[in-house]
Amino acid sequence: MTQRTAAACAIAITAAFAQTLPPVEQVWVKTPAGIAKAAQSVAPEVHSVRTDSDFVYITSAGLSLLSFGALQTGPTDESKPIRRFDFRIPRKPVPNPSGSPAPSTITGVFITGMPIWNPTSGPSYHDGGIWHVDPVAMPGHTSGTSPLLTTLLARNTEHSPIIGYALDGFPVYGPYGWNATRQAIPLRSGYQLRRHPGNARRTLPDSTALTPAQDGPAVSPEFPGGIFVEDYEYVPHSGDLDRHNGRFAITPEYPDGTYAYFLATNSTATPTYPYLIGPTLAGQLNTVPQHLTEIGRDTGLSFNASTTTPKVNDELTWLFNTGTSLEKVHEKPLHLLVISADLARLDHVHPEPRTATSLLLKYRFTKPGKYWIYADFTPAGAPQTIARFQLDVAGDPVEPAAPETSTVRATLVTSEPTLRTSRDITLKFNLTDEKTGAPVEDLQPYLGAWGHILLISQDANHFLHAHPKEDQQPGADPWKHSHAAAIGPSPSTIETTAGFRRPGMYRVWLQIQRAGKVETLPFVLNVEDAPPPASPTSAQPVPADAIRVEVSKTGYTPARLTIGKGKAATLAFTRKDAENCRGKIVFPTLNIQRDLPPGQTTLVH
Repeated sequence: MTQRTAAACAIAITAAFAQTLPPVEQVWVKTPAGIAKAAQSVAPEVHSVRTDSDFVYITSAGLSLLSFGALQTGPTDESKPIRRFDFRIPRKPVPNPSGSPAPSTITGVFITGMPIWNPTSGPSYHDGGIWHVDPVAMPGHTSGTSPLLTTLLARNTEHSPIIGYALDGFPVYGPYGWNATRQAIPLRSGYQLRRHPGNARRTLPDSTALTPAQDGPAVSPEFPGGIFVEDYEYVPHSGDLDRHNGRFAITPEYPDGTYAYFLATNSTATPTYPYLIGPTLAGQLNTVPQHLTEIGRDTGLSFNASTTTPKVNDELTWLFNTGTSLEKVHEKPLHLLVISADLARLDHVHPEPRTATSLLLKYRFTKPGKYWIYADFTPAGAPQTIARFQLDVAGDPVEPAAPETSTVRATLVTSEPTLRTSRDITLKFNLTDEKTGAPVEDLQPYLGAWGHILLISQDANHFLHAHPKEDQQPGADPWKHSHAAAIGPSPSTIETTAGFRRPGMYRVWLQIQRAGKVETLPFVLNVEDAPPPASPTSAQPVPADAIRVEVSKTGYTPARLTIGKGKAATLAFTRKDAENCRGKIVFPTLNIQRDLPPGQTTLVH
């Protein structure tokens, strides 16, 4: 039997199940019998199917001899060569009129036990988490090369079989459904390619205007339209399928009708976005734990927890709702800093995306007391944002494990012997080996940087998450932003610039990674008061027609300037204070760079 015939046979068999049980219990392609017990954990197809009154439970290793081609492409984790997938499919799905946000990873399961991945679960442009590469449109992927998929697309005279189930319990069919007279017809997606004015990718499908740093690459032969998921938008009534990529339909398996998803194709019978399941699901789906209570809201972020009265050593569930997609900064969409009120303890952790607009974290406290929770994130269309929350933790301390000894000694040198407010301060950490005293030469990048510097005032009202200056790294590109990824050989000195708006005591932590271990080194700074200038000054008169740009801790306002080609312009940058890392402006293609002293206006011609 040829591979193509085998694929066709597999579909025919799965469609011809016994009618005594519902389809969700019968359609699965089972692991062949006779596989040695030692190999069962990596056997192909579905390992087991079990049911209770509410759900069907599917277990597999995510391996199959029957491939759906690029449709089953998902992220890989080479650190976990042996995988186990446990899927829970509702036996009685319930429609959700407003739709349910799709999980950011797996949205369903093929009848072979392979996951159906969210198209946004894969790589993104510059790993920024804004422009997600369409896994089917990726260079090198040809949708028609899978015999199983080829067979599905070729059988255009009959209703397609079930090829999987979404996590909300509704079936996923191949490309052909019935019309009103029960003739098989291809079902078209309601998603269409967006028009990018001037070929510039500067907005998301929901019209969110991005910051310049979040722009995608211009539409070009290298990055054609459709290469990114965000190149598409839903246009009502433009296709046969709704925004979830499905419709209510009568099918061979559901003669009384059901909501169902379909493999969307275009006029050339080629799969097209969103392929199987859209950005939202039609049914109710518990993508987040139930019974969470809102702790608070700050700067657009909602913090929800399994309890408002946490206790030491309890496993806590924390959910953060953003309301929008987030840019990945230093490899993560959200950095969470848990700091004790006495500033003695710091924990730098990262909630994992649950949906496009929510992130989840399991957390335990080991000591009672008051804690500050800082969330550092960058929403689409907005600058870096810091949200702050407070928790009181009760209970007795957990017996601490033996403290890990640091392998690095850091000496902090500042640019001024007496630190004062309203000016740029250089913080230089000289790193030596604790045992030998020799300069450290084997740092490893940690979250995309050679180090992370965290500063917090004694009253916890001022917080800064900074990173090494790029230009102090050997081999660095001087035109890249200072938060660019660590490159070149390991430095023995970490340097950054910080500014302080208020006087007082500040706690500083330097986080570095060595031999796979993150080490956190604490320091204390005392900052004295220095009155800021009465108003921003300029060494030169500011022309009346100058374009004014305000520089603050929230970024540049305006963030984007448009100047006609060949037209001369004068830019006037006013940096309000030192509480940001924007001490220099750079125009790489013009070979222009200017320092931006705090409290001054700087002209760029």
